[in-house]
Formats: sequence, C-alpha cells, structure tokens
Amino acid sequence: MNRKKVIMRNSIIGTVTQVFQMLMSFIIRKIFIRYIGIEYLGINAVLTEILEMLSLTEFGVQNAIIFRLYKPLLANDIDVVSEIIFLLRKLYYIIGSVILVTGFCLFPFLKYIITNVEVSMSAVYIAYFILLLSSVLTYYMGYWRTLLYADQGQYILSTIDAVVNFVASILRIGVIVYFKSFYLYIFIVLCKNTISNLIVTRYTQKKYLGLKSDIVISKELKRNILKDVKNIFAGKAAGYVYSSTDNLVISTIIGTVDVGYIGNYKSITTAANTVMTNIFLSMQPMVGNYVASESNEKAYDFFEKYSFIRFFIACMLLIPLINTIEQFIVWWIGSEYVLNRSIPMLIIIDIYISIVHGSTGEFILAKGLFSYERTMGIIGAIVNIFTSIIGTFILGLEGVLLGTVISQIIMWAGRSIIVHKYCFAYNNKYFFRYWIKEIQFFIIFMVECVFTNKLFFLFNGMGGISVIINKIILSFILCFIIHFIVWRKTKEYIYFKEWSFSLIKSVMRKFGI
Repeated sequence: MNRKKVIMRNSIIGTVTQVFQMLMSFIIRKIFIRYIGIEYLGINAVLTEILEMLSLTEFGVQNAIIFRLYKPLLANDIDVVSEIIFLLRKLYYIIGSVILVTGFCLFPFLKYIITNVEVSMSAVYIAYFILLLSSVLTYYMGYWRTLLYADQGQYILSTIDAVVNFVASILRIGVIVYFKSFYLYIFIVLCKNTISNLIVTRYTQKKYLGLKSDIVISKELKRNILKDVKNIFAGKAAGYVYSSTDNLVISTIIGTVDVGYIGNYKSITTAANTVMTNIFLSMQPMVGNYVASESNEKAYDFFEKYSFIRFFIACMLLIPLINTIEQFIVWWIGSEYVLNRSIPMLIIIDIYISIVHGSTGEFILAKGLFSYERTMGIIGAIVNIFTSIIGTFILGLEGVLLGTVISQIIMWAGRSIIVHKYCFAYNNKYFFRYWIKEIQFFIIFMVECVFTNKLFFLFNGMGGISVIINKIILSFILCFIIHFIVWRKTKEYIYFKEWSFSLIKSVMRKFGI
C-alpha cells in the first residue's frame, strides 16, 4: 500500500475513534462531577500526572526503538526486527519494575501534593496504588504496540483501543451512577488498559510469526540504543514539564480543587488536541520513511508542506474552540465552573504552538538527531518550572499557563535551528524563510481569533447547544475563506487541497458513496 493510502487509512480511523472517545469522556466527566464531585476529579488528575512523571524512567526508549525499526521493516529484515523488539521487552520489564519501586517510595509525599481537600489521605493512597499498578502493567505488556506503530499499523491500535474503551466507558458510567465509587471507577481503568494490551499482544504475535524470541542481542545495538535514549531523555523530560507539571504546581501552591476546575477546560482542549494528534500520528512513520529513503530536497519540500498542513488544520480546529469554549462549559457542567477568559486563550495558544512546530520534532526524531535536542530540552524545562512557579504567585492560574507558553516558544526556536542546520544542512536563508512563514501564520491565526470573536459578540447573550454549533460552523467557514484568499496560490495550499480531496474520495469509497 502506498504512503498516501496508509496515511489516509490511519488518519480516518484514528480521528473517528478519537472523536467517539472524546464524546464519551465528556459524558463521563459530567456524570463524575455530579455524582462523585470536583475534589475527586482534581485528585485523579494530580495522581495521574505523578505517574506520568514516573514514566520518565522510560527514558525515551520507545522513540529510540521506533527510529531503529524503520529501516529493517522496510527491508523486511526479520532478524534485526527480532533483535530490536526483544531488547525493548527486556528494557520495559526493567522500567516497569523501577516505576513500581519508585511509586511506592512516593507514598509519604502525597500529603504535601494533595492539598486543601476534605478527602481522607487513606482514600488517596488506595487510588494511587490502583493507578500505579495500571501504569506498571502497561510496561510489562505494552511493548508489542511499538512494533505495530512503527510498521504503520496505528489504525489497528486505534480500533482495538476504541472498542475496549467503549465497553469500559459504559461500565464506568454504571459504577459512577449506581455505586458512586471512585475506587471502582479507577479499577475499571486498570482492567481497560490490561485487556487492550492483551488483545494487541495476541494480534501482533500472530501477525509477526517469523520473529525469533531466542535471538542474541548484539552489544552494538545495546550501545546505540542507550546512546539514543540518553539524548532523547532531555527532550522527553521537557515534554513532560510542558504537559504535566502545571497541575502539580497548581495543586501544591493553590489547591487540588483548582486542578479540577482548570481540568474542565483542558479536557475540552485536550480532546481537540488529541483529534489533531491522531490526524498527524499516522503521518509520523511516513516522515521517518521519507527521511530514510528520499533526498534532502524532497524531504524539505515535504517538511514545508507538512508544516502548512499542521497550521491550516490547527486554525480550523482552534478558532471555533476559542469562540465556543465558555458557552460549552456553561451548557455542559454549569456557569459556576467558568474561569477568567484569559485562561482558555493561554491554553489554546499553547496548543497552537505545540501543533504548528510539531513537524520540527518529528523530523528530528526521524533523522535520529536526538543529541542536538538535548540542550534546548533542558533549557525549556528549567524555564517552564521557574516561570510557572513565579507566575503562580504573581498571576495565579494564568501565571502557570504563561510559563508553559514561554517554554514552548523556546523549544520551538531550538528545534527550528536543529531541523534546518542538521536535518537538511540548509543555510540561514531557509531558516529565515521558515520563520517569516510562521510569523505570517500566527498573525493570520490571531486576526481570525479577534475577527470572529468580535463578529460573534451578538451571540454572547444567547445560550444552548444550537448557538454553539452555529458558531462552530460559522468560525470554520470564515477561517476557510480567509485561508483560501491568503494562501490559494502557494504550493503548500495546492498540496493540501489535493491531499484533502484524495482523503475525501477515499472515505466516500469506503462507505460506497
């Protein structure tokens, strides 16, 4: 199957399943707040982020393994694939054990992180243990996912996860309504992850029957993997700092309940970002394939087009979101959960930066240039920690989010230098051309934000889901018109139009239209 068809299949299935899971998560969150409460919601968010912090012991092993799998999978070299996968299994067994031990060591510190709540600490400890067990079992069982993903089988993973998640969601709703039990709720999460990984394991073992479990792992492979892991870790740590430390800072300094309030907004923006991620997740193996098999000129041409596609779709997704998020909160869970308007704007700017500069990170990983990202990753992480903590004391919640935006900009600048200098070996002319385009992109994005917001001022006194849907549709249409007027003659827009039409035709054929 050619690259374009693989991308379309993975994008369609990934997006559809994520939209469905997103809708289920909104239903579950609303029911959770009503029957169990905002305190437990905040506690669940903070405990989850603590375990994400522990997952840093994964040290970027998966990214290093994926990079090493691209070429042997293309060449159908079973021996090398076997060697890499079973090295991953050994590493994941070690990592799971380290997380388990470290997780137990953190028990005494939970009382300093979970603050200003009426829930007993014994209840927090039980919840933490169940979530810790779920995280550990993922490493003991989930290494087969890496092989399937590297071989462009993301649509299979999406389908399996969607089916299991649907069943688990129905069970969680029942548990919340009839038992009002937080413990049973997170126990179902544990079962969901375990069953999903079991199905993936069984499927992958059947698909790759030729893999050899008794193969000797070479010292050279171990040395190269560990070298890559060492360099990836800084970038992974920085990524964790961007996405996870906000809630820990808020919980420790302001209060755990506030994590629940801001989490309502983030659940909406995260759902939108997840849809975006799944659209592009299917393209990441293609990026690796491009870098491995094409010339610098062709790869850079694709990089420019891919960057434009990310910007275009980001605007089409985020502009409607910024215009409706407050009304959606009111309609969804109530006006008492609405926060200052600057908070969703900062969250969305952070997501915008993450989306549009994602192409730089993907090309760096595909090229295997992990060491060059290390220094910028460390700087970005340090900046985020300090600016978020200082900002919390000065601006409150807005200060935490502003610190994250600043660190994102620093990482963006660093990655753009790495991509142009080391991925494509191009001079300053290309680097400045990239940034001129990105500045133009951001100006258009902000113009669309202001223009649509002013235009929809007439709707501010109105409520209901019909108004929200109308604003989403109008925002989408206006963004498309602006983009068409500004970019219609560029090679990037022409490529995006052809890609979109091919995607639509593919969908229509699948449904017999």
